[in-house]
Amino acid sequence: MPVLIMCIMSAHCGEAQNRFIDSFNVWNTPAQIKSFQSVAIGGDVYYFQPVRDRLGAWLSMYKATGHIMYFNVLKNFIDTLIAQAATSNTIQGNRYEYKDNFKGWIYKTNDGELFGMEVPLSEGYIMRYLFEFIYLAKKYGVVENNAEWCRKTLTWLTENEWTKWRSRSIRQFGKPNTLFLRVRLHMGAHWAAVALLLNKMTSVDSIREQTKSVVEQYDLLAKRGFIKNDFDGGAAMFSQTYGNTKNTDAQESAVSVIQDVSHANHFISYIVLANQLGCESWNDAKITEMANLDKNILYKGDYTFWDLINGTEDPKRAGNWGNYQADGWLLLDQYDTGLFKIHTAILDNANDITKRYGQLFNYRANLALAYATIHKSPYVLKLQ
Repeated sequence: MPVLIMCIMSAHCGEAQNRFIDSFNVWNTPAQIKSFQSVAIGGDVYYFQPVRDRLGAWLSMYKATGHIMYFNVLKNFIDTLIAQAATSNTIQGNRYEYKDNFKGWIYKTNDGELFGMEVPLSEGYIMRYLFEFIYLAKKYGVVENNAEWCRKTLTWLTENEWTKWRSRSIRQFGKPNTLFLRVRLHMGAHWAAVALLLNKMTSVDSIREQTKSVVEQYDLLAKRGFIKNDFDGGAAMFSQTYGNTKNTDAQESAVSVIQDVSHANHFISYIVLANQLGCESWNDAKITEMANLDKNILYKGDYTFWDLINGTEDPKRAGNWGNYQADGWLLLDQYDTGLFKIHTAILDNANDITKRYGQLFNYRANLALAYATIHKSPYVLKLQ
């Protein structure tokens, strides 16, 4: 990547000391941008989950700097992705049972039982970031015809994502929110985040009520699974499966499973978003509990983290996946300088960890956002 871009970014922020911006841009090459866009061009749902990390990284860099370069990459991704969508009942090879007139994509990679399917979980992985970008674009976007682009794009996504999966949930389960909430905390986090954002943006009363219902049910499920740990600095633990689904549309799990750290990223990302949107259910005290959990229980002190949130390893999950922190846990660094120092030390002293688990870009982007937030950069884009 041209050195010029790196210099522009540092100068734009007025903070040459925010070295995390430069650290991100070292990897931000034209080849990487092309690779990122190829996921949209291919329209293969198989790649939606891994591309989430890149979307999160671009979004955090946009939030940290307000730079048009990041805005344009995200906008182009969305435009290309939508252009690749096709009407469900006309997609060749579509094996999904509930085909209809909504638009979407299928698994094109032959990877087991999901091949040829439309998958709400996989779409939810990226939609949370697309809706947040539109939210920010409506507030800060300065490109030509930005307001019209936001309106048209939000209308398309609302119809072909929110309304699509809600109507299919009714057809499949007889309940509107089951495909959003699913059976596990981290699965429900994706669509609960979409619901939060769409609730703030929609001008349609019925959509506002629908999104409010999903958020209320998800928050209820999440809080039922909390276990306060008063012996470790006010940290809180939680289960990944829903035990008590009363008064919700969620699927109940017969077995309670302790949350693993890597999938917990999705839940942490949700509560940070909720906090920044001013939701009292996830106030600063709840954020502190999560930061204390990461600092006081999960961090081993040797640049690595435990695999499960009770501070243990799961022998069935080889590879120490607790080190995957970039997609959610790192967002807590904006609130907690102690946690920020831990993650910075890992970048400086155990750099290989920050390049593994698909978190290379997100790790650096979220450190850049945390630094800019902590140091009150005037270029930080705030949700509220």
